[in-house]
Amino acid sequence: MHDLPANHHEALAAPPLCRRLLPRPVPLPRRDEADEHWLAASGLVRGPVVRMAGPYRISGGWWAREVERDYYFAETAHGDIAWLFYDRPRDRWYIHGILD
Repeated sequence: MHDLPANHHEALAAPPLCRRLLPRPVPLPRRDEADEHWLAASGLVRGPVVRMAGPYRISGGWWAREVERDYYFAETAHGDIAWLFYDRPRDRWYIHGILD
């Protein structure tokens, strides 16, 4: 994943990333910890995952439909970056968007 810039001027020099949301989150195949290509099986990114940043947790909606997600940024060996989440109540991984 990308390191935080050392100062404000360095941040301005870095190219911006754009998060492109998918129309609907796409369920991912069940994750096998031994399979580093589990994310590439979605067909939305290329190569094995080399780095993940997170979790960034959101929760709520207990009054309607429970929402408890752990969001991550996953970078592949090809430089693709996916925005994905683990849905705790449903015990499932989803890809929510791509950064480019």
